[in-house]
Amino acid sequence: MTFRRTRGGWNSLNSLKYLESLHAHMPFVHNLKQFTCLRKLKLETFSYSRRGLAELDQLESLELIPNISKNNFEILVTNCQQLERLAFGVKLLDSTVPYELVCQLPKLQHLQVWHGGSLRESFIEGLINRQGSPLESLILKGHGLKEAQVQHLCNISTLKKLDIFCDTLPFVDLLKLKNLVYFHISSPMTEDQLLHLLDALPRLKVLNLLFCPELYVPFFD
Repeated sequence: MTFRRTRGGWNSLNSLKYLESLHAHMPFVHNLKQFTCLRKLKLETFSYSRRGLAELDQLESLELIPNISKNNFEILVTNCQQLERLAFGVKLLDSTVPYELVCQLPKLQHLQVWHGGSLRESFIEGLINRQGSPLESLILKGHGLKEAQVQHLCNISTLKKLDIFCDTLPFVDLLKLKNLVYFHISSPMTEDQLLHLLDALPRLKVLNLLFCPELYVPFFD
């Protein structure tokens, strides 16, 4: 269900006691605690109530747009232990925002991050060394990653889905992702590399290539 602020809209929402999924366009998280069946929430607002997020401890999927603060990350890790899917954006990945804390979520399997600057090494290390459920899906949107960062990400052997942008692709390291099923990459790649990639990753079913001017078009005929 998608909800926007309208006259009488909140009363209508209150009647849906068994609501399981909600896409909301207003900062009223603290009012959602009554929906005990709510498992999936997509929230779009410019600020989030610290108290409100703490009350959503039953959520399995959460998407926060556009930015969340330092306190929000601390609350998420402490109170949202059931999260399996998380998507968030951090403007320029401010050094004061401890977004690497999400690596401590024990059941997290699918992570999407919109970023406007360099990812901290502590975040990547946290993803590699995290405990609990294996990370299966990682989507990093925004600025391009450094080659060394992609090399480190390739140590997450449990990944089945990877979506990244980088200027230089560490091809040898990429071949370690034997469980990869879906791969979306924005990076230069030669025809020989592509053939090797398809041969080395036997489980790959979906390959989405962007910005590959070196690929000869008739190759796909």
